Amino acid sequence: MSTTIYDIAQRSGVTTATVSVVLNNKKSRIGVSDATRKRVLQAAEDLNYRPSFSARSLARGRTFTLGLLCRGIENPHFAEVTAVTLREANKLGYHLSIALVDYESQVEPEMELLLQRNVEGIILWSHQPREKYYQYLQSRRIPAILCQSEYKDLPAIRCDWRPGMNEAIDFLKAKGQSRIGYINQDGSFSKKQAFIEACEQRGVAFVVFECTEKTEECRELGRALARDLHRPETVLVFSDYGAMGVLHGLHEQGLNVPSDIGVIGLGGTRLGELFNPPLTTIDQAKDRMAALAVERMVEMVQSKQGYTGTTLLPASLIVRNSA
Repeated sequence: MSTTIYDIAQRSGVTTATVSVVLNNKKSRIGVSDATRKRVLQAAEDLNYRPSFSARSLARGRTFTLGLLCRGIENPHFAEVTAVTLREANKLGYHLSIALVDYESQVEPEMELLLQRNVEGIILWSHQPREKYYQYLQSRRIPAILCQSEYKDLPAIRCDWRPGMNEAIDFLKAKGQSRIGYINQDGSFSKKQAFIEACEQRGVAFVVFECTEKTEECRELGRALARDLHRPETVLVFSDYGAMGVLHGLHEQGLNVPSDIGVIGLGGTRLGELFNPPLTTIDQAKDRMAALAVERMVEMVQSKQGYTGTTLLPASLIVRNSA
């Protein structure tokens, strides 16, 4: 049976009101001496007291909980996104309720789950709400922020890939390279378009390959590139995770990176530092994006006023050893 404040009051010889003041660190007209405060805290520790989250939320009329709807964390990129969002929420005194979605068909049930937990706001990373949930959020004045996606008038934060892509092509052109490749995730547009524009503006020849996000298919494409006598001098890959597969495929065919072919990832994951060789990458500014999303979410929750429009954060090149 769980310990209650009544048990602590009886153990420490004070009223339940005094226990509540001490445990919640509340300002009160009740004068609580240092000796009484220590006695109450000691009684709580002796009785292994754990406050009820639901009870405290009911008493306050708030849950102090934000929701995060994100892609599955088996991908290191989204694992890092989740970790940063959790850390930033905790800094501002909020819990984070996490719902992971691998397929679009899972968005609806996971949104439902977050709302059942009475979150005070929702951050959607690389996903959009269904129309009925958009209407629900609007009618209940529950703030939502989108990261790396856009939907109607909801505030959004996205990466502008163009500055980072321009840096990458300038970097490779300065090394004397004249034919560069890009491996695109099927159906993706913004990164590929930024790559094409950067190459065309600089008069650099390019080739685009299409691939799925599956690591094994990226690995097979790496093998194919190794066998291609007319392969580009460097390939940029749609994600650091995809670049890992490409690197494995190249190594399996006996190619050395970067002397035989360079590889640049997109994303800026910390895992990229542990690749062999450490991965040159275009940083998505995901840490800044997560911190800004949490900061704005808390402001909206507390002020009851929303943001509008899309904020673009510039990508930037991180040079390591793979290109």
